[in-house]
Amino acid sequence: FYNSLITREHYHDVSECFNRINLVEMRHLDIFGELALKLGTDPRLWSYNKGRMYYWCPGCNQYPTQIHALLTNALEGEIQAIHKYHAQSEWIEDGHIRSILNRIIADEELHVKIFRSLLSEFSMPEPEPHSEPAESPEPTTQVPT
Repeated sequence: FYNSLITREHYHDVSECFNRINLVEMRHLDIFGELALKLGTDPRLWSYNKGRMYYWCPGCNQYPTQIHALLTNALEGEIQAIHKYHAQSEWIEDGHIRSILNRIIADEELHVKIFRSLLSEFSMPEPEPHSEPAESPEPTTQVPT
C-alpha cells in the first residue's frame, strides 16, 4: 500500500502494480483469517515464536523511498514469503491447507516475476540471488505489469 502511494506521482505504472498486488495480498490475508477461524483459532495478526505470541506491527516493514531499493525490498519480501509457505507446506499434513498454500505460492511467484520485470525495465540489477523457489501451479490472479 505504502509503495503504491509513494510511487504514484513519478512511477504511475509501478504504483498501479503495487496497488494490484496489494489487493491480492489482502485476499491472502482474508484466506488465512478464514482458515484460522475454521481451525478454531483467533485470526489476530500475530505470530508464535519461542513460546510467546507477538503481534505484527507496521514497524516490522521497511520503508525504502528510492525506486531501486523499493523494488528490491518488494522482490526479496516475495521470495521470503515463498520460502516460508513452502516450508509450512512441507510439515502441514492437511491436504486442503497444503493446496491453499500452493495456490498462494503461485500468486507470490507471479509477483516475483513482476518485480523482476520492473527491475529489468528500469535497468536495475537484482539483489544477490537466493535459492529459487520451486514452480507452482499457474496463478489465477493476474496482475498486469
